[in-house]
Amino acid sequence: IGSAVGSWMLIQSQAVPMIGLLLGGVALGFVLGLVMVVKPAASPFVAVPYAIEQGVFLGAVSMLYAERAVDTRFGGATGGMIVANAAICTFATLGAMLGLYKVGLIRATAKFKAVMLVLSGAVVLYSLAMIGMSRFGVTPLILIGGPLAIGIAVAITVYAALCQIMDFDFVEQGAANGAPKHMEWFAAFATLATLVVIYLQFLRLLALLNSRN
Repeated sequence: IGSAVGSWMLIQSQAVPMIGLLLGGVALGFVLGLVMVVKPAASPFVAVPYAIEQGVFLGAVSMLYAERAVDTRFGGATGGMIVANAAICTFATLGAMLGLYKVGLIRATAKFKAVMLVLSGAVVLYSLAMIGMSRFGVTPLILIGGPLAIGIAVAITVYAALCQIMDFDFVEQGAANGAPKHMEWFAAFATLATLVVIYLQFLRLLALLNSRN
């Protein structure tokens, strides 16, 4: 959160270009995340830099959405309200999913994990298709705005929220099975990565709803 605020302020003061923080954040986040996935034992040393980097990236993304949301329903006079709304929705989702998990209403059963695996494949394929089409300038307008785009954004947001159940189960199983100490940091990394995705999805969803007004 601190690095996100710092990133926002740097962009606002024009001390650093937004595009630099966006592209740099994507590249560095990918590298640091890949290091932890390939070598979880490195997580105690990489997780904190990853969290700081993600904050810088999210500060830049938030500013981008805020600039586009000035004087809109969800953006407010300065556009900053879209960021506040997305943050509130993100932490509300975290609290709700943790509550549902703790009371046992949603558990990471074998069937649940199988369904999530299929959904993960679908989300990856959809994302790759969107990236591929945008590279050739043929992204369907119906997926950029309108009811179908909003529906897809809602579906992916729900999927991301359900990924938290997988995160909670990973933590619980690791503690129960006596996982190595460094796995605490890896679990924190995984949970943070999910929260970042949820926040980005809420930003996109609110932006799409703004475009309907």
